[in-house]
Amino acid sequence: MNEQTTNKVIPLMLFKYFVFFIAGACIFTAFVAGENDREVLVGIFCAACLIIVSIPMFVQKRVDLFEPLTFLVLLVTIGIPMKIIYVYWFGRHDQHVIDHVLLQKKPADFLYGSIIVSTALFMLVLGYLLRFPRTTVELLYFPRVKDINGRRLQFVLLIFFVISMIGFAGFAAKGGISLSSLTSLSQKRFGSFREEGAERMHNVLYLFMRMAGFSKFIVYFGLVWLIHRKKSFFSYTGLLVFIAALQTITLGFAINSRAGVALLLLDCCVLCYFLMRQFDARLIFGAGLIGIVLMMVMLAARSKLVDESAETPLAGLVKKTLCGRQFMDIAKISHIIDGVPRKMEYRNGEMLYNWLAGPVPTKYWPDKPMWASQGVKLNQKIFNYKGTVSGCPPGIMGELYWNFGLPGLLIGMFLLGIIYRQMYSVFHPNRHSPAAILIYTMVLTRFFLFTIGNDLGTGIVKSGLDLIPTYMTFMFVGMVSADDPFVDRSYEGLEPVGSL
Repeated sequence: MNEQTTNKVIPLMLFKYFVFFIAGACIFTAFVAGENDREVLVGIFCAACLIIVSIPMFVQKRVDLFEPLTFLVLLVTIGIPMKIIYVYWFGRHDQHVIDHVLLQKKPADFLYGSIIVSTALFMLVLGYLLRFPRTTVELLYFPRVKDINGRRLQFVLLIFFVISMIGFAGFAAKGGISLSSLTSLSQKRFGSFREEGAERMHNVLYLFMRMAGFSKFIVYFGLVWLIHRKKSFFSYTGLLVFIAALQTITLGFAINSRAGVALLLLDCCVLCYFLMRQFDARLIFGAGLIGIVLMMVMLAARSKLVDESAETPLAGLVKKTLCGRQFMDIAKISHIIDGVPRKMEYRNGEMLYNWLAGPVPTKYWPDKPMWASQGVKLNQKIFNYKGTVSGCPPGIMGELYWNFGLPGLLIGMFLLGIIYRQMYSVFHPNRHSPAAILIYTMVLTRFFLFTIGNDLGTGIVKSGLDLIPTYMTFMFVGMVSADDPFVDRSYEGLEPVGSL
């Protein structure tokens, strides 16, 4: 077996063993720690959820490390079987789990929800396995851009650097950012806008934050340039990328956004994977280790603000990950299914287009479709939250059920599976274009992750806010025909050897 074949087969085998191990552990836990037959069935159906989303991995001839399927397997693993394992073994006497995850109920009450979720995931996988012919949609990946004009790129990076520095300085001044301590640096700075019933996008502080966020474009375009042109990282562009990455991470700390920091690291991993055409375990492990350390530091800072007696950062990170309400969370979805329409009326599709009304201030349209406040309402109605600041995003499954009930959930997940598959299959033939790689990275991490964890509107808006500057930049720096004799293209046409 040659090296390339080995690199394809071994990760796939490990991935399959991982799925069987987690699913088996969930079933074992259900039989050993389950207190009744209903709890045993909950564990079985939660294990079935993981097996169902892994079906394409067993039936497809080729599975890429960074396609929607593998992300879905990871998110389901954390949010469904591992959550149930944690609740059964450690959460029954943990007050946080009792109040935050179970809502004073028993795990057996998740039975109906687990059946619905496993069925919905089957519909998503069914849509994902369908194949459609190539369409003109591939033009959105700029497949004709084969190279980048270096001089124009340096000019654009300088413009981005100036914008980001002005934005960060304005954000620091208006937001009262202090470097005196970690707790004063890392805070939620937009909570008051929800309390006042206002949208943060209409505030100057938010504008400064968006300007400061242009630093990430320096990281992405600089990284694409350095790897695609095989340039040294010990260069002017490499230094600019390093400074921009530090500023982006600092901005994430300043707004207490763990997602912002995680997205930067994830984006860099995806870019490197497709640009270098290989799976580098050291890169993935290093990025993951850095992410874990940064998450623990942010959680430690947050804990000092809200609870002096909080557990260690590592324990807090585990609990936040396994007991949170992010992504594909079986507890959150079960509670939403149980509470609609008993506690919340059906929205009849309003939440699928409400994001279009987001830019309009509430004072000019008081009864506009609910979007920014839907997380707060969900938190109040379903999770008994008494305040007016913190929200709980419904996730795409909760959103579909909240709008149309069970039929809408099943049909919506089937259509979503088709969309996710097309998102990747249209990109794959153009995976040698640096523009296509960067655009796909943003589509994958923005649209996919934010629709799964937040809602459809957030996925569209998050993607648009980053894709529009990306498209404009490639229209200026992109080279349709790459005939520069100094560019090494000996690797073109090779398959990524890190495929699963």
